[in-house]
This record gives sequence, C-alpha cells and structure tokens, in this order.
Amino acid sequence: MKERTWLGILLSFAAPCRGKMAASVVLAILSVAGGFVPYLGVYQIIRLFLERQANWEGILFWCGVCLAGYAVKVAGYALSTMLAHVSAYTILEGLRLQAADRLMGAPLGEVDSRPIGAMKSTIVDRIEDIEPPLAHMIPELSSNILLPLVVAIAMFAIDWRMGLALLVTIPVALIPMAFGLRTYNKNYAAYMAANAHVNSVIVEYVEGIQVVKAFSQGERSYQKFANAVRSFRDFTMDWFRCTWASMNLCLSILPTTLLGTLPMGIYLYQAGALDPAQVTLCLMLALGIVTPLMSATAFINSMKSMQFAVKDTRELLDLPQLSQAEQDARFNRIFFGPWDMRKTSIRKRDVEIYFRKAKGYKYGDVRWTQDEWDAMRANAGLKSFPNTAMYGITVRNADLREMPSHTPRFSEPTPDPRINPFDYFQYSLLPVGTPVFIAHTSRDGNWYYVETPVAAGWVDANDIGIVDEAFEASYKTGSYVAVLRDNVPLPGSLAGQVNIGTVLPLAPSQSDNTRLAVLVPVKNGSRANVVTLTLAHEDAAIKPLPMTPAQAALLQHAVNGARHHAQQLGGDLLGAHLAIAFQHIVQSVPGGVGFHE
Repeated sequence: MKERTWLGILLSFAAPCRGKMAASVVLAILSVAGGFVPYLGVYQIIRLFLERQANWEGILFWCGVCLAGYAVKVAGYALSTMLAHVSAYTILEGLRLQAADRLMGAPLGEVDSRPIGAMKSTIVDRIEDIEPPLAHMIPELSSNILLPLVVAIAMFAIDWRMGLALLVTIPVALIPMAFGLRTYNKNYAAYMAANAHVNSVIVEYVEGIQVVKAFSQGERSYQKFANAVRSFRDFTMDWFRCTWASMNLCLSILPTTLLGTLPMGIYLYQAGALDPAQVTLCLMLALGIVTPLMSATAFINSMKSMQFAVKDTRELLDLPQLSQAEQDARFNRIFFGPWDMRKTSIRKRDVEIYFRKAKGYKYGDVRWTQDEWDAMRANAGLKSFPNTAMYGITVRNADLREMPSHTPRFSEPTPDPRINPFDYFQYSLLPVGTPVFIAHTSRDGNWYYVETPVAAGWVDANDIGIVDEAFEASYKTGSYVAVLRDNVPLPGSLAGQVNIGTVLPLAPSQSDNTRLAVLVPVKNGSRANVVTLTLAHEDAAIKPLPMTPAQAALLQHAVNGARHHAQQLGGDLLGAHLAIAFQHIVQSVPGGVGFHE
C-alpha cells in the first residue's frame, strides 16, 4: 500500500469537521470574488470620466457596487476564518484526546523508549503546529492562490501581453526561492532533531531542579542546559545565514509586479491596443496580487514545519495498542506482584551499601555519629538478610525509607531545614492498600524491608498488616476504585484520609448514586483485615476513567512536570509527589501503562 503524504494525513485529521472546512473554503472563495468587485467598480468609474459620461447617479451606483463587493469580501473572510478556527481547535482537542488514549493503551516499553521531552513536544507543541494549516492554510491559502489566478485570467482576457508581463517577475523570484528551499529542506530534519534535543534538556532541567539542588549539582546541570541552548542557537544562526540571502532576494523580487506591467501598459497604450481605463485597471490588478502572493509565500515557508508536525502526530497516533483486558491483566500482575513472589529479588550487598559509613546530617547542624550509624546497622541485622518471606499490605500512607530510621538525612548542615528539605532517606510514599513482600525484619521488630510495585526499602512495621491467602482472595475483587483528590477523609481507617493515586478494591455491594463502597485494609494485632467504607463519587471513581478532555489535561500536566500535592509525605516531597502522580495517571485512565516490571 502506498504511504499517504503528509497533506493526505492532514486532511484525514480534518475529517470530523469536513463540512465546516468545506464551508470555510467556499466562503474564502466568495471573499476573493467580493474583493475583485471594487477593481471592476473603479474601472467603470474611470471609464465614465474618460468617456465624459460621468454623473452622480452613475458614480454613486458603482461606488455602491464597490462597497457591496467589499462587504462580501469582509463578511466572507470573517465567516471563513471563524469556521476554520472552530474546526481547527475542535480537531486539536480530538487529536490530543487520541494521543493521550494511545499513550495509555501503548505497551510500557513503547512509552519508556520515548524521551519525556519528545512526548511533551508532540502532545503540546507539534499538535499545536497543526493549527495553522487547518485554521489558516486551507481557507486562506485557497484564496491567496485563487486571487492571483483570477487576476492573471483577467489580465490575459484584457490583453495576453499584459498577462505575460504580470507573470514575468514570478519565475525570476522563484529561482532564488528554489535554491533557498533546497538548503532549507536539507537542513530542516537536523533542525528538528536539535529542537527536540534542547526541548528535552529544558524539560529535564526544569523538572529536576529540586533534585539538582538537593544533590548540589546545580552548576553541572546548568552547564548541560546552557550548552544545549547555545548549540541550538549556533545551529539556527548558521542555518539562517545559509538561507536568508536567497529568501530575501525572492521576497524583494516577487512584489515588483509593476516592473513588467507598467512598461508593457505604456507600450500598449501608445500602440493603441489599450485605453487609459484598461491600463489603469491592469496596474491596479498587478498591485492587488502582491499581498496574497506574499501570504502564499509565508505558507510555503511554514509547510516543512507542518509536515513534521503531522508526521510526529501520526506516529504517536499509530502506537501499538493493548486491549483493556490486557491492560487490566498487566495492572493486576504488577500491582499484586509482591504477593506472587516466593523470595526477594534484592541482593544483600545492595542493602548493605548504605550502611558502610556515617554520612549526612540530622536536624540543625548535628552530624550523624559513627555510634549512631553502627547502632542503626546493628538493628538492621543485615548479616541474616533476608530473614523472612511474608506478604503484607499498607494500612496507612507509609514512608518507603532508605534506612530504618524516621530521622531525615540532609546533604548539608543548616540551622533551617526548610532551606534544603530534601530527605536522602526517603524513597517514596506508599498509599494505603499497597501490596508488599516482606523480605526482612529488623532486630527490634519495628522495621520491615519490603518490595513494592514501585521500589524496595524500609517501612515502619506499624504501617504494615500481614496478609494470608484468605485475605488475598477477598481483596482481589477484580474491580478497583482510584482516588481522585488529596486529603479525602476516610473515617474508620487507620489512615484517616487517603490521597490522589490510592487504589482500593470495589466492595461487592453497598454502592449507590452518591457513594462508592470500597474495601480498606485495617490492622488487628499484626494481621490485616478489611472493612467496608465509602467514598463520594466526586472523590473517587471506578477505574478505568474515560478519556475526557479533563483526563487528557491531567496527562498533559504530568508530561509537563506538574506535581500533585499531598500532606504528610515524609521528608522527600519530590519522590512522594512523583509516585502519587505516576500512580494516579497510570491506574486511573483506560489503558494505564502500569508500573515497571
């Protein structure tokens, strides 16, 4: 099958609004026709004067005709532009929804293989680049090409020599344009690659600014950012220098339509082939095509950008898809994966590495002492790692820690922890209801080393309830609810409240039009039990959520680096925010990509 051109793909994007776009083109044509009428009106008025037949009645009549034609031009252009823009942004909305749906339904490897900067660029910038051809190029380029064509036909109808004189500068202008476009097209792919690189670097720099500061890597990260921006600037300037001369020459020659028509008009008048009114009309028509020709040239310069925008969008929309059943199976396999483990996948040396020497600081300017460090190491009991194999579940929002300690570790001593609040001991925040595999218990029994669907680390034993096969069977209902907001009250649970991204099983019954009944884990001694509690529909929804504009906006915000807020996240706000945002996005929308396997 022959591959479709970018223009064919663009027109396929416009299919949902084909009627409005067709009406926009028709109105653009009427606008061109209306714009041609004043030239005829002025021609008739001049002829009345030359033939000594001018009177107020005739002049006013043709002035009325000119005004009527101008009104048709303005009204046609306004309506055409309105319909084109309404259609364009309706189409852009649909494309972004399709793109978001495709991302959610694509295999994890496909999504992971694409830099976040590239995805952001496609969903936000590249799709936005499709707006000009839809809202402007289709209706306006139609009129900008049609008007010179009508003028050329009229000039040939008046005198074929004037028609040729009108066109004499166009081939001359097209020669430097052809050379300029050859260089332009040759380097545009490299320009887009450079643009994608600098975009990714900028997103990486802005998104990771907290981490960069926390690890005191500001200078190094900024240098990478500055080098990317500087390289992009140099590339763009070199490209500009290669094309500016030829393009400026073209744009200087193209508007000079009088270079051919004025001498030819004078010659034909002196030869008696044209009267003064016809010469005047030809000169006005020659000047009248300058603006549409320049506009058409501007669209030609933008076509390469539009081509890449259409190509990138089409590539994103063609991502392979997993069915909802496959997505649900993937989610269940990953989310409940810790309960399917028989032994830990974590090596002892990977846990021990953090205990080798005292480093970091506590609150204020008090340094960790070696004795404190050794005591924490001894309590961890890593010589016997792993010393257990149990299954558990979080009964409240739990901090996932690098070390078995609630005391935060900062990168530098400071009297005010708010200056540098990044806690190096904090991995993430585990929402209530997160399945875990317990690989190790500290000597005092207060800490578990666990594997979760997202990472491994130390968790306070008070936050974990031990589960058995009966609990697992009752908890895996097959239908699940995703919490949509932060700080949602959950009276009757140890958590007290739940945050965005929390996933809980839907209870078999008791749901109604205002509340959703969910199963919430609680702790009885060391064992986990479930209680049935309810959440309001505005606070939670049965997953997957439909791909609405609001959900697409949520995904776009996540791609752009937006963070969801939560309270009492422990020391590492960044890690907790990232975990919550990621969980919410992938668990709540159809085709959620799930966690890393």
